[in-house]
Amino acid sequence: MTNRARHTRVPATEPDVVSTISTRVAWVPGLVVAAVVLAVYGGLGLTVDFPKAAIGIQSDEATYYMMGHSLAADGDLTYRRDDLVRVWHEFPSGPTGVFLKKGRAIERMGLMLRPPFVWTATRPDTEPNRYF
Repeated sequence: MTNRARHTRVPATEPDVVSTISTRVAWVPGLVVAAVVLAVYGGLGLTVDFPKAAIGIQSDEATYYMMGHSLAADGDLTYRRDDLVRVWHEFPSGPTGVFLKKGRAIERMGLMLRPPFVWTATRPDTEPNRYF
């Protein structure tokens, strides 16, 4: 083998070992910081008793809280006495700022040329103890 054949250059398509190592080293500080932040905030989230620490549950947080628990427990977004008792069990002050209304059943609907472009004919809900 000639001296020329032993010292041929590696094609540019193969990765450079030095740049690969420096790229891996650049990720390490970010991963360490992310792990520390996750540990601190995760620990706080698991140790704080939110219903006890909060003054109460109100406005949008009460709405989303009730929606999530209603979907998880009942599988629907209707509110009956049991749904409200569940909230009062965790938050003694109860939900504040949530507007519940009685539903209506849609009998007929159609389109029209002026806003709101849809018309409906409704009747009162058949279940009087159900709110939305």
